[in-house]
Amino acid sequence: MFDSIITTSQAKNAVDENNGTFVLLRLKDGFENILNGSKTMEILKSSCWNLKAPFFVLCCNDEDDKIIGSFICNKIDDLYCPVELPNISSLEQLPYHTKQWLVQSGLTYYQLCAMAKRRQRLYGWLVSSPVALDLPLTVIGEEYPPQAWKYLSLTGIQAQLALAGAYAL
Repeated sequence: MFDSIITTSQAKNAVDENNGTFVLLRLKDGFENILNGSKTMEILKSSCWNLKAPFFVLCCNDEDDKIIGSFICNKIDDLYCPVELPNISSLEQLPYHTKQWLVQSGLTYYQLCAMAKRRQRLYGWLVSSPVALDLPLTVIGEEYPPQAWKYLSLTGIQAQLALAGAYAL
C-alpha cells in the first residue's frame, strides 16, 4: 500500500531513519514549481523538531484534498527576521542570506515580510528529490489537509486504516 506513496529508495531510507515517521505538508500554491526545480525551499512559520534530516514530506493541497507530491527535506534553514528582513529602500540592501531565500522560495521580499509579520524566525525546508503524486488523502487515513503540517507514522496509518476497514464490515 505504501509503495504508491514512498516511491524512491531515498524516501524509504528517510522514513526508516525516522522510525516510520514523516510529515504531511499542506501547500498553498501548487507543486509544479517544486517539481520543475524553480522552488527549492518551502518556507514555513514553524519547524519539526522530532525528525532528523533527511526526512520524507508528503504534500497535499486544500482545493481537492489530494496528495499531490512528495519530497525529501535534507535540511531546515532559519531566518532571523528582525535582522534579515530590515526596512529597505532597495533590494540590493538585503543581506545575502535573505536574497538566497527569495531565490530558493520564489517569494518576493514583500511576501516574505508578510509571512514574518511579528515573528522572530521563519524556517526554510530545503527540497530535494520531488515526485509528483495524485492520490486521495484517504489513502493515508486523512480526510482533510492539516493547517500547515503534521507528523504521520506508518504504524499509526496502518492502525487507522485497519480500524476503518473493521468498521466498514
